[in-house]
Amino acid sequence: MENYVVSYGLSEKLKMSKFPQNTQFAYDMDDSEDGSHILVENPGEHPLIIAAPLSDEVLEQLPGSLDINGVFYQRYIYESATGLQCVKYEPVREDILAQEYAESLPDALALMWLYCKEHNLLEDV
Repeated sequence: MENYVVSYGLSEKLKMSKFPQNTQFAYDMDDSEDGSHILVENPGEHPLIIAAPLSDEVLEQLPGSLDINGVFYQRYIYESATGLQCVKYEPVREDILAQEYAESLPDALALMWLYCKEHNLLEDV
């Protein structure tokens, strides 16, 4: 199941950046004595829970397109020639605004969400 959700390290960054924590899966620290984490379904509310969003849950939080100073950027998702998953915002006639690669689609989407959050691009979502 870990390949279908955002990795633990990126999930921690999403939580620190105020990504919604009401997801279908989460990492639970509560049941582990050694500080490790386990993936649980339908976690409920708990301070030690860190959301592990599915690709669709991150996509819901990302804009499909952006309009920045009159330049329209469309979101594209694809697999690169090296097998990495890529999410990018690209205009019709200019340079790419942002492009993120990762080994899994959930992680690529999470990296793009973090980029958009850092650059205040999520206000209209």
